[in-house]
Amino acid sequence: MNAKSMKAMNERIGVVCIHGAGLKGEIWQKTSQYIEAPSLFIDLPLRSGTDEVRCKLTFLDYCAEATRQIESWPVRKFIIVAHSIGGSIALRLAEDLKDRVVGLVAVSAAIPRDGGSFLSSLPFLKRMAFAAVMKLAGTKPPGSAIRSGLCNDLPRSQSDAVVNSFVPEAKRLYFDRTDAPIPAIPKFYIKLMKDQEFTPVFQDRMAANLAADHVIELQAGHLPMLSNPSGLGAILQGLLEHLSGTQGSNS
Repeated sequence: MNAKSMKAMNERIGVVCIHGAGLKGEIWQKTSQYIEAPSLFIDLPLRSGTDEVRCKLTFLDYCAEATRQIESWPVRKFIIVAHSIGGSIALRLAEDLKDRVVGLVAVSAAIPRDGGSFLSSLPFLKRMAFAAVMKLAGTKPPGSAIRSGLCNDLPRSQSDAVVNSFVPEAKRLYFDRTDAPIPAIPKFYIKLMKDQEFTPVFQDRMAANLAADHVIELQAGHLPMLSNPSGLGAILQGLLEHLSGTQGSNS
């Protein structure tokens, strides 16, 4: 990339995408085809590493790896698009990189209150059950649970791919506090109306925790980047254009 291209890329608002637990950054590939902006797909740490090493990581280790990837990216200003547990990481990044983050889009994301952990965002009974199961069986759900919760609106071939590639995460990703406030930037929540993992009612609570400026409904299950990439991409493109116009009028 020459100096002129680098400068032009640096001046555009980009999109940093954070995937959910067990997944990889490549899950955003199809959605990015509908977004006219530089895009960075964060890979949470050690996607191809051993479970033993990955499971020793802390929440801050996850954030540090995301920050490392962003710091090597030439785009100066960007929005964060965070899915599922990625919402917790997004809050920390928005605080640590506040001079660069110009917007936050939560896609059926967990948004803890008062700097809490991902686990703290869950309803009490689900939180207790989740913690108990995790202590006994680890952080990779059985294939049947992945299919019914994450893949309920996906064809069998895509469901198989998600199940087979699912990466167990460190327990501290779920248990550690974010210690991050809700950022004072434009915030949007994409509510997935067919989601069986995070119900629409739960998503309403998360949107309220985020103090979202707007809630946009999308007819999709928990993985819209696979089941409805064009719909998700169109929403993100519209939000990006809105934020780019706002940034331009403030410059």
